[in-house]
Amino acid sequence: MSKPTINDMRLFILEKYPGMRWRERVFKMKPQQVAAVYRNIKNKEALENKVKDSGAIFMPQTDEYHQIDMFEYLLSMKGES
Repeated sequence: MSKPTINDMRLFILEKYPGMRWRERVFKMKPQQVAAVYRNIKNKEALENKVKDSGAIFMPQTDEYHQIDMFEYLLSMKGES
């Protein structure tokens, strides 16, 4: 497998982010920035594949949160929660 050129990296990034704004951004980027974005995407993909291959099962968090209001807070200060 040969080392990708900057243009190959640009095309790879555009496959991942096909929006028009990204297209403009990617073609204005310096080669160092293109390489950094490319490496970042590749590293994330490798990590995702590693997690998938490990057989680990990640369950989405289902914690529900509740914003207390001042009345609940005052009751909790009195010990009446």
